[in-house]
Amino acid sequence: MTVRITMSHPSLFIRTLKKAAVPAKAAVPAKAAVEAFGGHSASLKANFGVEPKAEPAVEYQPAVEYQPAVEYQPAEWYYKQWVNEIESVDIDSDNFDSGIGVFEHWLTNEEGTTELGDLFNILVERQASGYTVHYDKRVSTYIDAATAAENDLTDTSDVESYVEENYGDLDEDDEGDISDIQVDEDGTEWVEIEWTG
Repeated sequence: MTVRITMSHPSLFIRTLKKAAVPAKAAVPAKAAVEAFGGHSASLKANFGVEPKAEPAVEYQPAVEYQPAVEYQPAEWYYKQWVNEIESVDIDSDNFDSGIGVFEHWLTNEEGTTELGDLFNILVERQASGYTVHYDKRVSTYIDAATAAENDLTDTSDVESYVEENYGDLDEDDEGDISDIQVDEDGTEWVEIEWTG
């Protein structure tokens, strides 16, 4: 037996463009055609030593017609209430006492969740906190005698100063020991839950 399930909502609409928006445009004043006689080539040669290119005796600029200003006009849309019908041939409605029973069966047993996912842009998110973390990490490095002599490191205080200024360039051995961990909650964010069906 074929069962038809119709879904709609008074606040859901399909929007179709009826008329595109018209951008605003400034007026263009009218201009008469202009004829300008040549002569620039001679001045180029006299003043800059540039060999002139062959040019016409008259330079012509066509007339410009007046164009009125255009005011912005918003787009016009046509709204039609969203209605969707799904037919299922695998449900025997005589086995159910109500429409909600038929719908629940379709939703859970007849690929209903997949079809609803195709109808709507469904995104599921959960709220999760972010954390700012500060910690100390133990690493080791070796300052060889040549480096010490080159940088005039004569005692442990000199070496400490050298490490503070050059730690990014040192060949460090990460010992992986972490200590003095400090954690502060730093607001919440929405995190998407992967949609699988």
